[in-house]
Amino acid sequence: MFKHILVFFVLLPLVLSGQEKSSGKVEPKFELKELSDCQGNAVVQKYARLLDVNDSVIFNPQLYMIIDEWIGTPYKSGGNTKKGTDCSGFVGQVMKSFTTTYLPRSASDMSKIVKLKDMSELQEGDLVFFNLRNIPNKHVGIYLHNGWFVHSSSYKGIGVTLSNLNAPNYKRRFSKCGSIE
Repeated sequence: MFKHILVFFVLLPLVLSGQEKSSGKVEPKFELKELSDCQGNAVVQKYARLLDVNDSVIFNPQLYMIIDEWIGTPYKSGGNTKKGTDCSGFVGQVMKSFTTTYLPRSASDMSKIVKLKDMSELQEGDLVFFNLRNIPNKHVGIYLHNGWFVHSSSYKGIGVTLSNLNAPNYKRRFSKCGSIE
């Protein structure tokens, strides 16, 4: 229950503010009527609507079901559980469900094993990396669609949330992206 309330308050500003405001924030254009756990098709439809895509372009429903379980998990440096996780802990836990490739624990080390690609070639499940505090590849997230990615944000303890690569903060700090082989 607390997790759903937390998610509500984290996503409420996104819901109320529309697609894009003059502040430059990129936000989803949808109304979230229910934040309860969903299964299968309902999860796909929920995220298709959130990401502003047709649900037929969501190729890995299991990815979204797992993400849905993690949304709202608080940020915790060094964590990798649903009680608290950092960015690489979250990515590692989610991705181990979809790949047999060993993923290192840190975002920086993960960035060294991805097959690099251009941002225009990003596909669902690819990793996106960001520079923080002048440290290359210090932050990592999982790309979804339409510029949206999921990650564990340390900003104000937000934790696992969706953000958009086109938001000024992420656009400025974007480092590289790639797929896990």
